[in-house]
Amino acid sequence: MSSALKLTLSLIMAIFLATGTQLAHAGSAKTFTLKGSHTINGLFSSLSVTPVKVDNKKLQGFFGAGPGKDVPAGRRTILLYVKLRNGAFDWIYNGGATVKANLRAGRTYQAVGKVKGKSVKVWIKDAKSGKRVSSIVAAKMTKCPPVLKACH
Repeated sequence: MSSALKLTLSLIMAIFLATGTQLAHAGSAKTFTLKGSHTINGLFSSLSVTPVKVDNKKLQGFFGAGPGKDVPAGRRTILLYVKLRNGAFDWIYNGGATVKANLRAGRTYQAVGKVKGKSVKVWIKDAKSGKRVSSIVAAKMTKCPPVLKACH
């Protein structure tokens, strides 16, 4: 391996570690993997549910949350960011909700939601079985015009 490649890999590793991004393997003996979801409900309608904090600790690193984050197993409080878009020229709705779940090591979980009108309910499910593992919580949504960047 060339010294330039070694240096590049070392720098990338340092950035990941400095920003709190965990590099543990999914399904390790002490952690679970938590990921978000993005559902397209029509041509310009979509719902995104993204876990942003576990036990009040930020999940996103320098490069964002990525496909999933490894988190220590156990009873956890998870803050979810919710974004709902209802059409090309309609308002965008942003919000959040906190769910509690007892999450087991070696498993992969996904934050999901369901839209009913302008209301969004969110929860955590086991990604393999599809079984709900947390309470279902209504997200508190804020209406933002589609051109207002501060709301995104």
